[in-house]
Amino acid sequence: MHRGDEEAARALWEAHAGRLTALARAITGSHADALDAVQEAFVSVLSLSAARAATIDDDGCYLAVAVRTRALNLLRSDASRATRERESAPLRLVGKPSDDPALEEALKSLPLESRDIVALKHLAGLTFDQIAVALGVPRATAASRYYNTIEQLRSAMGAPQPNREVARA
Repeated sequence: MHRGDEEAARALWEAHAGRLTALARAITGSHADALDAVQEAFVSVLSLSAARAATIDDDGCYLAVAVRTRALNLLRSDASRATRERESAPLRLVGKPSDDPALEEALKSLPLESRDIVALKHLAGLTFDQIAVALGVPRATAASRYYNTIEQLRSAMGAPQPNREVARA
């Protein structure tokens, strides 16, 4: 890409833009803000020096972190607008509304940190190792936060909690 290879840039976009847009949408609650965050992240990648770009081992994880950062910055810059948009269009883990209103309500009730980790796992498709890099926490912390969030969702929906010892086995 740094040599002006448009095909390489297009391949990077096609490989990641959909997941990253879903990730940013889950964070911001706004499709327009999501598109802005993804575009800014891709522009930043294209403006990296060749030496810096060569140090990136996982382009998907790097882009997810860049999109997440930009999406969170958009939220911070205009929290009231983001709140109104999020209330009018709640977080969904799939492209269409859920058939389960309890799941919709449970997702809306999650704090940003919890929605963030669910979005990184299910929308961006990141592994716990990649989530750990994205959040700047140890892998075990990322996994623990994810499982705690899933338990919060189960509890909010009235689902039975799994036995932790059986789950670990």
